[in-house]
Amino acid sequence: MKAAELHSLLDAELGAWFGKAGFRRSRRSPLTYRRRAADGTIEVAIQCDRWGFDTHAGGEFFVNFRLLSGDGGVVREERCNHFLTDAELEVARDLRDRIVARIPRPPVEYFERLANEFSRYPDGRAMLAALRAQFEPQRDPFRRSHDMSHRYRTAEDVHEWATFIGAVLPRAVQTTATWLADPGSAAHHS
Repeated sequence: MKAAELHSLLDAELGAWFGKAGFRRSRRSPLTYRRRAADGTIEVAIQCDRWGFDTHAGGEFFVNFRLLSGDGGVVREERCNHFLTDAELEVARDLRDRIVARIPRPPVEYFERLANEFSRYPDGRAMLAALRAQFEPQRDPFRRSHDMSHRYRTAEDVHEWATFIGAVLPRAVQTTATWLADPGSAAHHS
């Protein structure tokens, strides 16, 4: 699934909410929504993983919430998982595991080819282990401080994530809007 298709699916699922909440799509980025706040701008950006979509492993994306100051500088930035309750973090892990369980295991040759490619890097074994882990259930609980991605391979997977994210958006945007009012929270986070 190319990035344009992912963007189209997510916009179809979430775009109406953003419109009703006063957000406009950015001209500079396909899935970045912006809304003016008291002394700045709230920005919600859906970012594809830098490695792109793999026909065997699928892909992943991130949802970033930013508060920009009046001059456009980042006041604070957090990923979606920062706003989740403990129960929602477990729901997200379960959703990730259900999606991963639907992904067919690649042929042995896939891992052999990648092992050969990764062998030229000092951390090639760790890279291969991380890739293999993408096909396994998530053992450790998700935490608000982890860099949690949203794994997908099919349009159904994207729909399930969009439903989950859509339920979190109102609370996350409301919290993001308070960052300027709370000087203690204004430190840049990522």
